Amino acid sequence: MIAKLILIMGVSGTGKSTLADALAKHLRFDYFDADDFHSQEAISFMKRGVPINPVMRQAWIERMKHYFSSFEFNNKSIVLAFSGLKHHHRKTLSKLAMQVTYVLIEPEPSILRMRLKNRKTHFFSPSLLTDQLNQFEPLSNSEAEKTILLTMKQTSQQQISSIVQQQKP
Repeated sequence: MIAKLILIMGVSGTGKSTLADALAKHLRFDYFDADDFHSQEAISFMKRGVPINPVMRQAWIERMKHYFSSFEFNNKSIVLAFSGLKHHHRKTLSKLAMQVTYVLIEPEPSILRMRLKNRKTHFFSPSLLTDQLNQFEPLSNSEAEKTILLTMKQTSQQQISSIVQQQKP
């Protein structure tokens, strides 16, 4: 049986980490947050409200790719909270030897701003929200066909039910 990789994507504040953690528990998969793979330099940039540059982003993606390439040999399925802003980053992770499911939480800007303003324990500066919204590259046709779309207005339980119902065996 091939391991599964469920990518929970969306800009910061959409609730992807909360959903990914809850989904992983529900499915008995391992949970990871892509934020844990950022360099200290990138985290420092984002804390100051400075967007990370393409070199930092690529190094971040390569760290995840390397980690999950070795991880997949354990044949464990995982849920990854991952912004998925760039098409080539999504494509890099989709090439892992795992069955990939894309899940996109569509942004609601007013809810995002409120959540980011009230969030106290995360390094991401709310001033970067506009940059993330602008950086997000729309899903390609082939990605869209394989993507489960969710809204921020759904409860976590509704989101989990939707994912479980729409996942391919």
